[in-house]
This record gives sequence, C-alpha cells and structure tokens, in this order.
Amino acid sequence: MDQTGWTWCQKCQGLYYAGNPTPGVCPAGGGHDGSGSGHYVLDLGADAAAHPQGQSQWSWCQKCQGLCYGPQLGSSVCPAGGPHDGSASGDYTLDTEAGPVSADDQRGWRWCSSCQGLFFAGNPSSTCPAGGAHNGSTSGAYVVRMAAATVPARLLLSPFRISGTTLLLGLLQNAPVFALDQETAIAANAGATITSEDGRRWCQLDTWVDWPNSSSTASWQCRASQLTITLPRTVADADVLQISPGFPQASLALPNDAQLPLTAAVDAGGLRLAASFTADAAGRQLYDAAIGALSNGDSGGPQLTIATSHYLAIRDPAATPPDPGPVQPPQPRRWPGRHFPVERQVREVEPFAGRLTADAIPVKETLQPILWPQVLVDAVGPGSDLNRRIFLPPPPPPDNSQPAPTRPATVAQQGVARLPWRPQSDATAFPDIPRSNTTGGWLQVTPAGSTRSLSIHSGSRPELFYYIPTAYKLAVHARDDGTGAPPAPMRVTMARPTPDHVTISVTLTAMPYLADADRAELRKYLVEQVLGQSYIELVPATGLTASFRGDFLSEGAPVAASSIRYQLAGAATSELLAIEFTMDELDYGLLVPMIERGITGAIVLTGEDNFTAEVPVDLRLDDVITNAIGVAVAPVPDDPPMPYVGSVTLTNHASYPIRMERLDLALVSVGDQSDIVFDTQQLSLLAAPLEVAAGATSAPLTYTPTIPVWTQTSIVPGVTALVGPAPSDWINAVNRDPSMAPTKLTVTLSPSVPASAVNDVRAVTVSVFDVGSVTARKPPVDISPAHDSPLEVDLTLSDLAGGVDVRSGYFLEFSTRYANDTRSLPQRIALDLSRSVLDLIVFVEPAAADYYVDSDTTVGPLTRAAAQQVIDTLRAGGRTWTVRAVPQPAPAPTG
Repeated sequence: MDQTGWTWCQKCQGLYYAGNPTPGVCPAGGGHDGSGSGHYVLDLGADAAAHPQGQSQWSWCQKCQGLCYGPQLGSSVCPAGGPHDGSASGDYTLDTEAGPVSADDQRGWRWCSSCQGLFFAGNPSSTCPAGGAHNGSTSGAYVVRMAAATVPARLLLSPFRISGTTLLLGLLQNAPVFALDQETAIAANAGATITSEDGRRWCQLDTWVDWPNSSSTASWQCRASQLTITLPRTVADADVLQISPGFPQASLALPNDAQLPLTAAVDAGGLRLAASFTADAAGRQLYDAAIGALSNGDSGGPQLTIATSHYLAIRDPAATPPDPGPVQPPQPRRWPGRHFPVERQVREVEPFAGRLTADAIPVKETLQPILWPQVLVDAVGPGSDLNRRIFLPPPPPPDNSQPAPTRPATVAQQGVARLPWRPQSDATAFPDIPRSNTTGGWLQVTPAGSTRSLSIHSGSRPELFYYIPTAYKLAVHARDDGTGAPPAPMRVTMARPTPDHVTISVTLTAMPYLADADRAELRKYLVEQVLGQSYIELVPATGLTASFRGDFLSEGAPVAASSIRYQLAGAATSELLAIEFTMDELDYGLLVPMIERGITGAIVLTGEDNFTAEVPVDLRLDDVITNAIGVAVAPVPDDPPMPYVGSVTLTNHASYPIRMERLDLALVSVGDQSDIVFDTQQLSLLAAPLEVAAGATSAPLTYTPTIPVWTQTSIVPGVTALVGPAPSDWINAVNRDPSMAPTKLTVTLSPSVPASAVNDVRAVTVSVFDVGSVTARKPPVDISPAHDSPLEVDLTLSDLAGGVDVRSGYFLEFSTRYANDTRSLPQRIALDLSRSVLDLIVFVEPAAADYYVDSDTTVGPLTRAAAQQVIDTLRAGGRTWTVRAVPQPAPAPTG
C-alpha cells in the first residue's frame, strides 16, 4: 500500500513523515525542515514479490517521525532521546539499486550505521543524532520513489498503526455536501469560502494558497535530481475542496517556449510541486533549462501556471412530501406464546498492521439486540400451549425529514504568475551547482614538494580561477586579433620632442609564467580541495596595480649618471607586462649591454583587500616564451565512426621555432542555459616534447573521447619556449630595422679661404668617417667656400648601441676643389659632433712647394706625390693628419 507524506529534511538529510501536526525532532536542532523537499512514497505492508531486490522491516519512529531500520532498533539513536520507537509502526519496504530503478525513483539514499536511520548521501553535509555526520560507508544503495500523482490533503494516510475500519472509512469518505446557495456563491466568486451542510468551511486550492498573489513569497529549490516548489497554506479556517482526478495541473515555462510539467501534492502545509530530473543526458538538459529559467533576472522570473478542478456534491431543495394517508390500527394475530431474544449477528474488523488483504483482516463476530423494528410479545412459560395475541405496530410512515438526493458539480481555477528568480550563486536555491568552497579573496596554496606559495582567486564561474604567476619572462606576444607576425620581445622607437633633442624608448614585452609542474599541482589542489569537479580553468590575474621592486630602481628614477628611466607601459594585464626604458639617444649604448646580459628585478602586484604579491621579473633574450600558437581542432562529423578519434594541430606563427613539453585537452559538456559543467574528460596530447618550425604546422595529435556528449573543446598549452637566436643577434636584428629613421646630428662648417686665393677656390669637398674606418659614412659633398654650411651626420641604432662618442668618434676629411677642377691634397681632423660650429682652414697649394704631413709626427719635406703616399698610409691606419705646403724659393737669376 502506497503511503505519501514522506519528506526529506534539508537540515539533517533524513527521511521523515510530515503528515502529523508536529514536524518531529531533528538532530540538527528543532523540528525537521521539509521546505525544500519533494514528495516521497513508501510501500507499507508490501508484497515481497513486488520488491524482488527490496528490504522490508523498516519502521516509523513515533518519537522523531523519522524512518529507521527495525531489526536494529535496540542499537539505534533517536534525536528525541534514547533509541528509536517503532512499536506503533507498520512494516515498510525499501527498494535498492540492485533491482529495477524507474524514472520516479531517486538514488543516493543510505542507511546510517550510527543511528540506524535513512538519509540522503548526495549532499556534502548531514547531521546524525549519534554525533557528527551520518555514516553510510557500510550501507547498500537505496532508492526512494517520488510522488507522481496528486494526493488530496484529507486522504493522506498516517504512519501510525491504523485499523481496517479507519482505512475503509477514509477511502469511502464522501465529498462535502453543499446547499444550492453555496454553489451559487463559489460560482460567482472563485475565491469565496463556502460552508458545507456539516458546518465546515471550504475553498478552492488556489484560494487556499493565495495563488497567484503569493507568487513573490513562494519558495523553491532546484537540485540536480528534482525541482520543488512550495506554496504555503494561507487560509487557516477552511479546508481544500475535494480535488478532481487529474488535478492540479502545473507547469513551469522554460527557455525557448518549452514547458516543464510538474506533479502536485497537497498536504497540511500547502501545495508542493515537483519535477524529477534523470541522470542521463535528457535529464541534465531539463535541469539545465530549469536553472536557466529560475536564474534569469532579465525576465523577472519564470512563469508558473497552476490549474485546479474541484468536485462538490450539491443538494437541491427537496420537493414537498406527499400526504401519507390514514394510519391503520393494529391488527391482532394469534401466536404460540413463548419467550425469545431478538438479536442480530454483527461482524467487526479488528485494528491491524500490514498489507490489506481479504484473508488477513481479523474479524470479530458478536450478537447485538435489535433496536428496530420493535416487536411486542407476551412471555409465557416453557411448554405452555396457551396462545396469546401479539400486536404488531403498523409500518412507520415515510420519513419526510430525509434530505433530497445530491448531484455532482465542479468548480475550477487557473492562475499564472512569475516566481521570484535567484542567482546561480544562491546555494539554497541551487544547492547542487558546483561552487568554490573558498570564502572569497586570495588563497595561498603551496604545491606538493615545493616551498613556494601560489596565490589563487575564484572567478565569476565555479570552474574559473585566477592565479598570480611565478615569474614574468620576455615573450613574443601575439596580437589579440591574431593577424600579422607577432612583434619581437624588444622594440625600439625614436622621438624628437624638440628640434635639437632626440629620445629613444625601448619596450621589453613580458608574459606571465607558470611552470608546468606548478600548474599541474595547482589544478590538482583545486579539484580535490576547493571545487570537487575535474574541470578547472586557470587564468593569469588581471586588474592589479603593478610597481617595481628588487633590482629595478624606483619607477621614474634614472640609472646613475645617465638619462635612462624605467616605467610600466600601461597597466599589467592578464597576458602582458610591458616595461619601457626611455633615454636620450646617446645613452642607448648604456642600456644595450644591460639587455644583452639580462635584466632582473621584481614587480609588486596590488589588488583589493590589501592583497600584494611580489613576482620576479627575468628579462633574458636567451629565455623567451610565446603565445604565438594557432590551435585547430578537427570538427566532429555528424555521424562519426565509433570509436571516434579526434585530432588537433598546432601552427607556429612566430619567426623562430618553438618547443612545448605539455599540451592538455579538455572535452566539456556545458549547459546551454546555465553554463554549468555537467561532464568533462581531461586528456594529455603529448607523450614527448614537441617542436614546430617557424611558420609550420605540426602533425595531427590524436585523442579518443570517452564521454558521449561534449559542447566545448578546451586546449591548454604548457610553457611554450621560443628557440631563438643569441642575445646579440636579437639586438642586431632590432638595430638593423629599416623602419627606424636615423638620428641626425648637425655641425656648422665655417670655411676660411686666404684672400689671395678666393678666386682660385670653387668648393670645399667634405666627408665623414668613423674612427678606425677607411670607408666614408656616405659619399663626399661640396660646400661653398664663401659662407657657412650645415653638415648632417646620420647616427643609426647600431651606432648608438655601439656606445658612440660624439666628441671623438668621427673624422672629417676635406679637400679644396680649385677653379680648374683640380683638387688639393686631403686633410683629416677630429669631428666633435657636440660642437655647433667647426672652423675649416681651406688648403691652397702654391705652384711649387715642399709638402709636410703632420700627424703624430711630421714628415717632410716631401714632394706632392710622396705626401699623397703618406696620407694613404695614415688613412689606412685610421689616423688624422694635416698638410702644409711651403713654397720653394725662386731660383737664383742667371746672367
């Protein structure tokens, strides 16, 4: 026999009977709390054949109202004190997962070996009256059936021992009878309260729970196995009219115009609606849709529709009774006189416990005196032959006080309203949604085998966690849009804030670094200790304020005796840290050797709630990482062969080869409406380190799924190292960038020509050499000997990186071009680019002269040809010189 009214207590996780006036005694304190429960049904006095894998002898405890195992009541613990008391209970049978499990059966129920009670083990915490949590470690796997039909409130059965008479009277209870005016009243006003012939007050179900006005105060809970909605009773002085078969009918609006049918049950506390979710893909889809509807604040909450029909018995006014006619006098009869009792045999059903079967009901037979009809007799002695007259009264007249026959009638209501929505973070509304058990803020984690702590913070989704990297390293960072070649880790720009001032900015790009081993340990900790599900997303933290510490100087302060300043180029992000060095152009040569050796220091990251973390910064051109990797997952065909084998390929977008030691793949089944992770499979795609050449694509990396359905494929690469050139080659490549405009230094040349030779000089030819070089920086140019002329010297990044000395790093070589287009011997002097004006003494050779070449020493007198040879030797040696021409004396006159 099915018995409803059994309820789950969300405080202690036990199963208790809620059909009695008091909620029992809960081991968590106070009475049981069934506000979040579905409607459960137990089989009382069950036939063993109907439960081939079931277990009987479960009992109801009349002290705490809970269900406990009868054979071991002596060792049980009751929250009301002492052992459980099952003396007034019938015999209940529970099914196990070893037998057939229907869609209405809920798994996850266990026997507690400490208190002997039944509890739900699918939730993380419980309370046992024996102390601590329930212990189901030695229990079998039980299932409890959930109600799938409407049960009128006044026909609920109590778990105490009932008699056959009580049961039969309950099952044969007639609907209340109303006068015609009461039918008229409720037909005119569906929310009216009407009174039956026996003086009791009645109303419709919607009125009883004040639906739909009570929508804002309705309580609900959406679990992975069941959605329950409770509308509490609001009318205390009236009962619910008898509900018509098939009612109430209720449904919850889901996204995409779908409807979720709800089963309904009425008890003494109100109306409870429920929908069960199976553990298969279809059940998860319904659970996901229900979460989406119940957590959607944009719609104002999900729409709930309830329709109810009630049965009434209406007694119409009785017609005027007919005249019974004259009363006949008594008619005498002759009867042999004797004395005898007038009795009748009566059969009564005794109280019983167990299954209701015809052959098992105990019956007691008794004889009772007949009170009607009355028979008048004269008593005579035994054996007497005397006859007496017996007067039988006439039959009684018709009883005109009997009520008129009743007729059936029905009334109906339907209400539609929106339930209050709740965010998915509400653990009471959505207790089974995975969520972090952290209390918020940053959590310090020390991986196994490590002395270094890692900092993590929960994200907006349960599976999302932000982490503080263990270091920042130089990186080739791909653009967000994935277009174009990723820039080098070192970039240089030049600016001219004023016409005579040039500055150079060097930006070093760094990315957060987390070693593969640290990532694996962190993920393991989050799965086992924090979230409890196998899918975790780890993302570098963002939104933090960064400042320098360690080997870096204070931000903005120059390097000693130079113009070099440090600063962060923008805020630190989850994927990028850019450090900018700004300096005057001539100090670039100081920074380059620092970069070639490697720059180290620390960044201090600061967040909310006074959080700070110091992260090492290691900027080394021989240790560069990158994210310039393209991932392609082969699409799954509509009808894939089984077993299906998927593939992943990697494309290297960097200009140098890459090396990767770890590549993980996660297949994730995520709800369309709730974004909840329902299932996942984690796979490692690399059995050995993988190298991919610059611009190349790897061979396919294969995997075999074991989960039936997934909606997302997540690729998590480990540390990707760039197999790049030596640090000096990185720097040279940057310095040779043709897009970098050279720096121009200008010196004004002021020629001075002897007055006697002004007409003989057409131009002065000048060229610039690097110290030690035999090749001019650019072709020679002619300047006018009559006025000042600017001389521009272009300095490239390579020049500046070499630590050029503008005062003594260049030579100026010049010669005189005469009016007849012949040239003088050249001269070479030091070119001080820091001077704004340089005086040039134009060399004019006489017709006949002795030549002297002045360098470290003076050589001469020489012929012009010999002087040219000395000059060539000095030029080859990267030396400077000047030439003097002394006129030869005129020959003595002859005569």
